[in-house]
Amino acid sequence: MGTATLTALLSAALAGLDGTAVDLQVSGRAETSASAFARDGGAPRQLSYGAFNHGGPIAWSRDGLADPTGGLADLHAGLLRAVGDPGVRFDEDALRLLRAARLAAQLDFEIEPSTLAAMSATAASVQYVSAERIGDELRKILHAAEPSRALSILADTGVLQYALPELDAQRGVAQDKAPGMDLWAHCLAATDAAARLAPGNVRLRLAALVHDIGKPATLADGHFIGHDTEGARLAEGMLARLAFPRRDVEAVADLVRYHMFSYEPRWSGAAMRRFIRRVGRNLVDELLDLRAADRQPDRLAGGNHRRRQLREQIRVPPRVGRLAIPDARRAPGPWQRRTWSSRRARRSSHFSRMLAIVHGHVQHRLRIHDRRQRLER
Repeated sequence: MGTATLTALLSAALAGLDGTAVDLQVSGRAETSASAFARDGGAPRQLSYGAFNHGGPIAWSRDGLADPTGGLADLHAGLLRAVGDPGVRFDEDALRLLRAARLAAQLDFEIEPSTLAAMSATAASVQYVSAERIGDELRKILHAAEPSRALSILADTGVLQYALPELDAQRGVAQDKAPGMDLWAHCLAATDAAARLAPGNVRLRLAALVHDIGKPATLADGHFIGHDTEGARLAEGMLARLAFPRRDVEAVADLVRYHMFSYEPRWSGAAMRRFIRRVGRNLVDELLDLRAADRQPDRLAGGNHRRRQLREQIRVPPRVGRLAIPDARRAPGPWQRRTWSSRRARRSSHFSRMLAIVHGHVQHRLRIHDRRQRLER
């Protein structure tokens, strides 16, 4: 249940609407049941919410407000608190460790200190959670306005090293791309920048999060030679393990593999076509956005100008010989077969004419040769 729905239910309850009761209770499973009971036939409407005390259990009826655990105070204070013993809650389902961080980021709440301490104490238990469930929580984390907040909580509590060890390896790795930041902080900043650049593109946020994942393994003498290739391999393995869709796994791996591309304004049309063919036209825009997220705008204004030039150059229809291809930006389809078929027909017709000319010339030379031989006899 989203924040707006929860707010609407609480507003309705606190307004004292007749026949309305809101009951936020912790169930024995990984989620809480929030039921709004209507007295028009007695059929309850079930709504799900997380297993944390961020506004519940709260109930409103004609007898007044029932709030046995202080959930309303936590709601007003913006606190996320495990109901009961937080250690027991996390032992019941270790996925709640990731869910707590995700809810804190999505709702812009703070995690209550004892709950946060229990996360650190039980962090190792997340290694027994299936990779598919961890991947599902990672996708939800990346939907947050600032994914770095949830990821920072996971790193600080030690959950990250058991849930996503490839990402945890970036912590403490020095780099000079962003002064004052280690590699992990830089990747978090890039992920948030990707969220601002393309709010609806979760795949871009994922690519920004893992774009430098190959640097720890390739660090030598202060350099990261080949980290793009190694990063593509590691990203593909991690995302496949987390059960991300295959198309997203391949796309993110390609974005990581090519994120170190270099562009010069003097690129010819042939160089541009080679670049598009290597990257794939469907990934060019995301690759440019990834570069923008990777290279912070405040220190690479010139880089932003070059990226704008590249975007403009990509929009120009490419040329084949003297013929422009106006439909180069269209999706693949039957039009390609018709276009190339017509070109092949024109080339075939031209070749036939040239062949006829050559054949006529050879025949003429042979007739002259035969005439000379007859005269010599």
